[in-house]
Amino acid sequence: MRSKLAVSIFVFVVVGCLIVFEDRIGRFYGRAVRATVKVVPVAAVVAPGKVIAQSEVDGVLSGVMLNEISSKNVYQQMVSYSRGCMEMSQLVGLAMCVSLDELNRLKGATEVAEIGTSNVHQQKAVYLEGTMHLLADAARSNGASSTDVDTITSQVRVNDIGTDTIHQQCANYCIGLLHIAELIAKREGVGAQASAIILEATLADVGAKNVYQQIVGRLNGAVKMFAVIAKARGASAVAVEGILTDMQASDIGADTVFQQEVGRLRAIVKLLGLVATGR
Repeated sequence: MRSKLAVSIFVFVVVGCLIVFEDRIGRFYGRAVRATVKVVPVAAVVAPGKVIAQSEVDGVLSGVMLNEISSKNVYQQMVSYSRGCMEMSQLVGLAMCVSLDELNRLKGATEVAEIGTSNVHQQKAVYLEGTMHLLADAARSNGASSTDVDTITSQVRVNDIGTDTIHQQCANYCIGLLHIAELIAKREGVGAQASAIILEATLADVGAKNVYQQIVGRLNGAVKMFAVIAKARGASAVAVEGILTDMQASDIGADTVFQQEVGRLRAIVKLLGLVATGR
């Protein structure tokens, strides 16, 4: 009887001790377990680009349309749309995380260069070169290799040395623009389509009979490249195809290669707007 009482008292004491120290024991083992867990650092957050409002895109388009109305010939239309390409490229740069200061620096340099131009062809060349450099920064900020970007822009500068006319310079900037667009397309996950467009543009270049046809062929490749980029960034297929259809319709009424060039520059301005907004 006494032994049973002793056992009961012992069990009561043990249970009481467990109750009292349960919380401390739990905290002790909790600390011990946490001490053995490998802490995984949180991944760095990549800052999103600026959200481009449709009103910003419409502002550029409105300016281009007003300039086109006042244009007296097809060459002035080219200047209007090539400037529009440059301004829309600035919005693309903002959407792809390029700083506003850097974009303003590049755009400012282009505007300074324009002061020294003496004709519309030189103006167009300045704007095409500016567009290429703005998009080069956008490509780099979007994740393209700086080596790849610099290789393209350096080759354009080297080619410039060997050009004899302002039209050859324009053709040179157009091929640079096309290859910069290819880098952006690859970053947007449409590399296979981009490669097919480059091949098609290369074949068209071989078949071109003069520098003007080269410009149109290279701009045609840029139109297709920006179309696939716009879709990859979320623009509706209907909007993209509408721009391409309008370009094809204008081609039917085009009497000269220069009018074809205007049609392609017009399409690029609109497609860049879709690339900037993603809608």
